[in-house]
Amino acid sequence: MSSTPIGNPVKGGGQVPGDVDALERRVAEWYERYAIGPVSTKAGSQLFNDMLTALREQQALHKREQETTTVMINGLTHEITRLRAALKELVNWSEAYPLPVFPEPDLKVAREGLESVGITMDQVSASLIRHVVKRAGEIARKALEEK
Repeated sequence: MSSTPIGNPVKGGGQVPGDVDALERRVAEWYERYAIGPVSTKAGSQLFNDMLTALREQQALHKREQETTTVMINGLTHEITRLRAALKELVNWSEAYPLPVFPEPDLKVAREGLESVGITMDQVSASLIRHVVKRAGEIARKALEEK
């Protein structure tokens, strides 16, 4: 009895006896065991080859799907890293003027001083918030546009 390596679909590779007669007998046993009915050894051999071919095709498909999934995961990981960096930049920017260094002003005194020269607190507040929102928008736009 000779032995030729043939991929074993059940064990994921390896070897089963390569003797054609033995393979045909094994397929015939499967037919009988699973109530498929008697089968000629030639038909059994063809069935085995067809099953092996189908299994190899499924393995190739699975490998391609795995590779596609890996590419997608890598892309999403890069995207998450990029967006987290933008969020960190926003957080860092929000912490740029700490209260111990830049204490809150007395707004009543500031209002009186500004109004004495014809400027309202609303004008100053609007100007400052535009500056803040503009920079936050720049950071967000940059994060959304990068690929």
